[in-house]
Amino acid sequence: MSLTLSHTTGPAEPPLRDLTLGALLAWAAETVPDRVALIAGENEFAKGTVQVKNLGAKSARDVPADEVLAAVREILGMKGG
Repeated sequence: MSLTLSHTTGPAEPPLRDLTLGALLAWAAETVPDRVALIAGENEFAKGTVQVKNLGAKSARDVPADEVLAAVREILGMKGG
């Protein structure tokens, strides 16, 4: 059996959630500011990077995918290993 690409769309209204990713991250930063968010969308996949957000410092940077663990450890103040 061969696989085929399938795509479908449904109605655009009503929205599934009345919440954006930005609003969700803002809420998370207020609720648990010592956390890190990792974002990898289409642009990041194309570049081979992951956006690493420090929610407490409200900062973000693109990091090569193979360096994400080190970046997260740095933000959290952990030693590598």
